[in-house]
Parts: sequence; structure tokens; C-alpha cells
Amino acid sequence: MDLFNYTSDRANIPVDVVIKHPVTGVDTDNIIQVMGLDSTAAQNCVDAQQAARFRAMATVNGEVVMPDFDPTESRNQHIDLLVACTTGWKNIQWKGADLPFTPESAHMIYEKVPTIRDQVSKATGSRKLFFTD
Repeated sequence: MDLFNYTSDRANIPVDVVIKHPVTGVDTDNIIQVMGLDSTAAQNCVDAQQAARFRAMATVNGEVVMPDFDPTESRNQHIDLLVACTTGWKNIQWKGADLPFTPESAHMIYEKVPTIRDQVSKATGSRKLFFTD
């Protein structure tokens, strides 16, 4: 077994994620192109989020105090990570019009369409999509 085939470099090569209908599970013509969570872009995003988390910590009487957990912030950080992994898409429409890919439009889709967010999240975390034998 050649371990080179399993380096994180493979996660930098985008793959097509065919979006499935949320009720029937049938493939649609919507395709979102993503890199994996081991990609450089994903790692840079996580590093920035962790650095911000550490900057948000306070020291009170010599003790480190963590900020309160904010579920909205957590969800937004997850969406930001998915946006960092997304490189493009095909056949995406919003309100009857083609939606050009931008990081902002990807953020909007992941925020407003949880079923797509879930499918993309699952794909970015699936190492088998990015590795070869």
C-alpha cells in the first residue's frame, strides 16, 4: 500500500456532489463542487476560527474564562467552513433564476437550505471521496 495515495493533498482536488431530492432521495441536476475537510482552505478556515475563539477568551483573576456557547455562531462557523470548501456549482437556481457561484451566495444557500448544507457537510467530511487506491 502506497501511503502517498492517502495524503491530505488529495482533499484539495474538488469533487462533484450531486444533490439529492430531500424527500425522494433521487439525484437532481444540482451539483456542488467541494474540497475535503483536509484541504488547505478548510484547515485555514478552522485555524482562523480557533484563533478567534482564543482571542475571545478572557482572563479574570488569573483564570481563563471561556465565552458562552452561542449556537448561532457555531452554525455560522460550520457554514463558513462549507463555504471555504466550496469551489463552484452547476445548475443552481434561486427563485427561478440561475444563481452564479460566489462565497456569499454559497453562504446564503447553506444557511437557508439545511438539506443541501447537510449533504455538502457529509461530502466534505467523507475522505473516501478524495482518496484513490
